[in-house]
Amino acid sequence: MTERMMQTRELYIDTVFMHDDMEKSIKRKLILEYSDSFPDTLYLKLISPDPSVDGCLNGFSMAQVEKLRKFLTQVHNLMKGATDGEEDKDSS
Repeated sequence: MTERMMQTRELYIDTVFMHDDMEKSIKRKLILEYSDSFPDTLYLKLISPDPSVDGCLNGFSMAQVEKLRKFLTQVHNLMKGATDGEEDKDSS
């Protein structure tokens, strides 16, 4: 019997900086993660570069992911339209 290997897909978004209550800057890596182990959830991870510091993990349902997908598509189209318009002005 062959075991099916579980796959995890990660998308590194960027490094973000936050401030705590004492206005100290906190650096975290922002990562989206999907795992075959939990096929109906998309995870957003905030990971510290320091392995001794705990990260944060939030899970999003399919309905929330669909909202995110629609929003990103709309924003992408707006940004693409703005870029296309700027290119037309520069070429004249």
